Formats: sequence, C-alpha cells, structure tokens
Amino acid sequence: GSSGVVCSACPAGKYKGENETQCTDCPGNSSSPFASTALVSCVCDVGFSGPHDGPCLPCQAGKYKNSSGSLGCTACLNSTTSIPGSISVSACVCKPGYAGTGGFVGCSPCSPGYVSGSTGMSVCEACPFGSYQDAEGGTACESCPTKSNSSSASTSIFNCSCFRGYELTDGAVCTACTRGKYKNTTGTQQCLDCPEGQASAVASDSVDDCGADRICQPGDEVYSPQIPVSNLGTVTTLMRSSLSWVKTGHLMSSSFQPRDVTLSKTGEYAIIASDDNQLYILNRTSSSREWAQSTVQVVNLSTTTTLQPMLYIALSPDSLTLAISSGTRVTTLHRNNTAVSWATAQISTLVSGVQVFGLDFGHDGSLLFCSNSTNSTVDSSVSNIVNNTGAFIEIFYPKANTWASGPASEHALKVVGLPEMQPMDVAASSDGLFFAFIDGNVHGVSVVSRTSTSMSWTSASVLRLISNGNGYINGLVEAARLSSPTYLTVTLDDLSILISDTGNNAVRMISRTLTSSSWTDGEVLTLAGGPDSAGSASSDGSQTSAVLNQTKGLAADSNLKVMVVDDILLRLLNDTMSGCVPCPSDSLIPRSEYYISGSCDYRCSAGSRDVQDPLGGHPRSCFYIS
Repeated sequence: GSSGVVCSACPAGKYKGENETQCTDCPGNSSSPFASTALVSCVCDVGFSGPHDGPCLPCQAGKYKNSSGSLGCTACLNSTTSIPGSISVSACVCKPGYAGTGGFVGCSPCSPGYVSGSTGMSVCEACPFGSYQDAEGGTACESCPTKSNSSSASTSIFNCSCFRGYELTDGAVCTACTRGKYKNTTGTQQCLDCPEGQASAVASDSVDDCGADRICQPGDEVYSPQIPVSNLGTVTTLMRSSLSWVKTGHLMSSSFQPRDVTLSKTGEYAIIASDDNQLYILNRTSSSREWAQSTVQVVNLSTTTTLQPMLYIALSPDSLTLAISSGTRVTTLHRNNTAVSWATAQISTLVSGVQVFGLDFGHDGSLLFCSNSTNSTVDSSVSNIVNNTGAFIEIFYPKANTWASGPASEHALKVVGLPEMQPMDVAASSDGLFFAFIDGNVHGVSVVSRTSTSMSWTSASVLRLISNGNGYINGLVEAARLSSPTYLTVTLDDLSILISDTGNNAVRMISRTLTSSSWTDGEVLTLAGGPDSAGSASSDGSQTSAVLNQTKGLAADSNLKVMVVDDILLRLLNDTMSGCVPCPSDSLIPRSEYYISGSCDYRCSAGSRDVQDPLGGHPRSCFYIS
C-alpha cells in the first residue's frame, strides 16, 4: 500500500500462488472460487470429471455429473443413455428399443409388435401394415415376405398372411401355388390339390380354377396368367344402370355412373365409386370366386357433401380406410375393424382447398396423392404444403400407423416434386420400391423408384417411360404412345402397370420382361379395346373383339382379372391365359413330355420367343408371336 500498488483478488476461474505475479486460468472445463490461491482450488465443472489439478474430461455417453468437484460421473439407468458432458439425470433419455420418461424413472422395453428407432422416444411406435417385430426391445420392424400382408403391431412373421393363391414355404417366403393346386384363403395355410383329373394355373385362388380342360396334351401350349396374351381373354359386363344383379336381384340405380374401382389386397371384395354418390361393394362368396356371382352392398353417401364428387378412390392394405379424392379435397372413411359397415365409418378431411387428382396407398399404409396447385392449404395447420407451386406427389404417413381420428398436423408429410410434369393418377407397388403415375402433359407414364424401403422418396429417381405425346402405338416403351390416360394400377406381382387409356377407349399395359427388371426394357400392349370405335353394353366378347367406351378407373386381382369402369358400365377382363391352346405347327416344336399340372414344356423355333416362367413351376413356356 505504501508504494501505491493496489492488490485485487483473482476472479473466479483463476488462481495465484505466493510469489506469483499474476492470476492464472484454471485448466479447461474447471473453475475456482473468487481469490483462489492454488491450482488445487480449480475443480471440474458439472458434466466433467477429473482430479483437482486437471485434466477435466467430459462425462462419457450414458453418464452425467450434476455438481462441480473431483467426483466421478454417475451412470444413467440401463434403459437410458445421454450425450457426452451431460449435467443432469434429466439428460438420461430412453435408448433405442425403449420408451418412457427417462431420468430417475427409466424406460421400458418396447413390446413385440412395437419399436423405438431413436433415442428419447416417450412412446413405442406400432409396426405398420406389412411388417412385424417378434422381439422385446425392437428398434426396427421386419418387412413381411412379398405377396403377404399383416395388421398393425404384428408380433410374428406368422402374422403375415400370404395372399390367396400363395403359400408360406421354407425360408418364410410366400410362393405361388404351383399348377394343379389352389389356395382360397389368406394366411399361412398350404395350397390344396385340385380334384383328381383336374389342373389349374399358377397362383390359383379357388377350386373353381381347377378343371379337366386345364390338363395339357402333347402339342398344346400353356400361357402363364402373369404374361397376358391379348387374344385369349373375354370382356363381360358386370354392372350397368338398371341391370338386375345376377345373384342378389339388386336393381342398379338408373343414375349409376361408375368412376373408379378398388380391390382389397386379399381379393375378397371390390368397391366402386359412382357419380350417384353411392359406393357399390361386391363381395365374392366363399362358394364361388366368380365376380359375376358376387353379392352387392350399396352405401349411400349422398348426404355427405365433403365426399362429392368421388373421382378417385383407394383402399388401405388393411382394408380399414378408404381414401377419396374429389378434385379439391382428400377425405378418408375409417373403420376400426372389417366387420364395421362403410356406412358408419368415420369421415375425416385430410386436405382441402387443393387441386388433387388420383391417389393410392403404399405398402406401409402411407397415402400418396397427386397435386397440381398453387397456394394450397391443408386442414388442421399442416403447413408443409402451403404455398407449394407446381406438380407434386404428396405423401401422408398415418399417425401412430393408423388412419383413425387425430389432428392432421401430426401426420408427417413428404413431397416429391415433379418439375414440368402433370401427375393425374398414382399407383404404388406391393414391395414399396416404386410408384407409377400418369403424366398428363405428355400423355405418358413415369415411375419413381428407390433401392430400398428405408430410402426417402425425396431421394428416389424419376424415370419417364412413355413421353412421346398423343397417339396409339404398342411395343417398346420408348416408342409407345397413349391418348389422354386417366387412371392406372400396378399388378400385385409388381411386373406390370395397367393403364386406362381413355382417349383410345382401351386398357393398355406396360410389362417388364422376365429377363430384365428395368422398366426401360418393358413393352406396351393392348389388353382390350382400341381407338377405332366406342362401344356400348352389347360390345362384350373376346379381348380382341370387345369394344370399350371412355375407360376410367381400373383394378386387377391376383389372377389378373381386370375390372375397368367403362362409361356407365363396370366391365371385367377375364384373362383365360392359363388354358391349353393348340400350338401353331410352324412355330413351336413340342418335346416328348407334358404335365398333368398344366405345364407343357417346349423349345421355341423361328417366330416365337422363349421367356422364363416368373412363378416357378416348369422353367420355360413358348409364346407364339403373330
């Protein structure tokens, strides 16, 4: 003091020993009290641990420290974890596979059928349709085998029900019933033998598909039901205005004007949306698998203005939700179980004030719909798509894996932008790897594909298949032409895309070749109809002679029986592509053996092509090229 020097205490976080001239910073991640006199006064901060004189290191992941000093870090409960350097037990959150409040309380493992894929989950999520989890503490759901489906929260691969016509085989694979067998139920049951002296096509789903005429003789040719041949099937009228229904005697409304049709994944029933604001539900009976012998149920929705008009419809994989596009909104009808009538289903508006077109459900229960709008708005404050400009395929994911009631803002939304395109209808594959859509700008069809179901659709690739403008040309996709296509669907085997080619009054198909999985190698052919003329109710007949008129919605069951809306009619393209047909003597050379199961074996000669049977059975079938 006598020299005029004023001494001041070292601030917190510094220290100064005797004979030292200035205060020194404590080591990193440590601090000291005001006026500290030694290095040992520096103690580790909260979230860090070490000796008094350092170094102080952050608590490892899964630990925390809520006080300063040299004490060690405290471990979180076994069901929880934390980030490095955590300062409180509240930082201990649930590990993947667990859910709860964390902290002192801890977390509980997810039950089978539920998963938690990230840290900090408060509630385990149910496995979506088409998947399962058989273990406790699961972090991801396992996909059901191809050609099968399951309900939400399934706990075993045995909850994955193989479609009709398919059985569960070794390796948990749903395999098509071989020729001479059938399976008329969904589930893990095995295929049954046809009655003695009868045979059936591959993937037959009814004993009615068995017949003595299915037994091929030497010199016959067999067509697989998965490889359409346009001159073998028939076109018949199932429904029309004022037409008495074949089995029930139900008299159709004189204003019956079908617009779209959708089928349940199991093929049990079909739903037809009509412009008279009614749903017509066709149920195939247990005794007959013929659509013409179905029972019919009518659901009157004329008092529900939010559903009108019903332009496009789609049924969810679990058959609990029907989505309806009315041009300016997307609405769902949801029921808690399949025993509940659609007439009492809960109605929810997902999107309104948007220009919307076709829609479809994905393999995981997500809902895809086409949008071409500016300044669109969405119900319940889903702001993600507000002010979108241009064309989009928009994808809703259901809250808690169900389309039951819940604020729309909790439905996650992803958008796939489609510059310079006009999506009109969309159809998703069964395996979740692609969806196809109609591009109205070029009278075309495009495909959006990804390499795995874990890849976001926003990272998928867009491939234009047909983009040559208005016309009518079959053959390779690169040269094919359509005219004002309006609806499309993907077959259950994911090998073909069926198109309602409205401007040509035809049902067209893009089919991938059996030797290449690429759509760019696909071919376009006409299943029925054509641009020459428009038909009427009397224009039934073979697929080559029947005439269609202004085709609209369409759907196909597992045996490629195609329902198509045709002006005021519902038509059925019944492909009898599995019968035996005499081989052209100048183009096919039969070998010495044939099979009672219905599979003849040939080697091909000039003018024919040899293609692999996609569903197993005998390896080759010859197809005559006329």
